Amino acid sequence: MSPETRRRLLSVDRAVGRYSRSLQQRTNPCRADGNPQEQADNFRRALERSELRAQQVREVLCAMGVPPMQSVAYRNFGLRLDKLIRENSGATLRLRATEALDYWTAYGLRPEVLSAICETVFGLDMETQAAGHNPIASSQLGLCPKAGKVGFCLKPGQGSDRRSGLPVPSAP
Repeated sequence: MSPETRRRLLSVDRAVGRYSRSLQQRTNPCRADGNPQEQADNFRRALERSELRAQQVREVLCAMGVPPMQSVAYRNFGLRLDKLIRENSGATLRLRATEALDYWTAYGLRPEVLSAICETVFGLDMETQAAGHNPIASSQLGLCPKAGKVGFCLKPGQGSDRRSGLPVPSAP
């Protein structure tokens, strides 16, 4: 790919500048309190945090020998963990992080790399999981009818759905 056709990413300053201008021109909705400067500052902090997390995830991936082609999936896992950390704490955070680890493992990502991301980037020790946690084995995973892809939907006749707790009907 030549340098002319390669997509260029915006720097944080340039992205925040564009966002601030769009708020001033009212092409982007402003918050109800009408403080576009604070909104732009929050946007800047979010971009900086996102770039820092992405860089840290890339460093873990390089150290663990993950092919660059797979980095997007691992970065998405990192983004999901970042959101979970902002929204949860304590035992709830541990449970949600373990569920995310199970979910992304079901998509074929290596659990040791996911655990390393949890520990190195986010400071979560995933080796000592909550007592009684029993992740779904990949042999129990089936095609999720709603999403049309492999997920936490169980094969018919193999227990209950994790979200609703309702038994999964057996196939005829």
